[in-house]
Amino acid sequence: MFSKITLKHLLDKLLDDIFLKVISLVLAVFIWLYLKNLISTTYEFYLPLNYRGLSQDKVIVNQNELPNYILVKIKGNKEDVSKILNIPKNSIYAFVDLSVISPKSTYQVKLVLPEEIKRLEVSIFPEEIFIDLDMIVETNLPIVILNSDRYQTFPKEVRVKTLSRNVPKLSAIELLVDTNKSYDRIILEGDNFTVFYPQVIFVSNIGIR
Repeated sequence: MFSKITLKHLLDKLLDDIFLKVISLVLAVFIWLYLKNLISTTYEFYLPLNYRGLSQDKVIVNQNELPNYILVKIKGNKEDVSKILNIPKNSIYAFVDLSVISPKSTYQVKLVLPEEIKRLEVSIFPEEIFIDLDMIVETNLPIVILNSDRYQTFPKEVRVKTLSRNVPKLSAIELLVDTNKSYDRIILEGDNFTVFYPQVIFVSNIGIR
């Protein structure tokens, strides 16, 4: 009997002036948020992004699409955040480690910070990056003239340096000659990842019957 009376008494006390208590709680939350904003701040800056550990036999295919900087946001007490301005620039840096190949081609951005910043709330954008890597390989390809069998080429084959993904699609260097000329020179044009040796091919039908 005593416990029931006590429980009812507590519930009555709790519900007494419930509206005022809710208002007080809401005001307390707003005051806490206001005071928190007064003493906290966010400092944003851009940091150069370095790419490390790439082996000599590999290249970054999407080099032109990669970011050169990341956005760093540091949030915390105003006094602590203000100390960032006095920290040597070389003590904060960001890099991507390419020494270990990622199966999904996504690499985490690693941020190096001094100890006095690690206790603050730090976020970066982007946190990871898609990087398309491939190997550079070399192979010899014969030269084939498509529109005439009365011409010879000098040399008869060229060496191609290109991405490994391109090799299965290559079987020969196919050329079209100007049949109005007995002698001509053709320049083989590559791209950022394809180079021909030699680049100039000579064609001639002189002496061919």
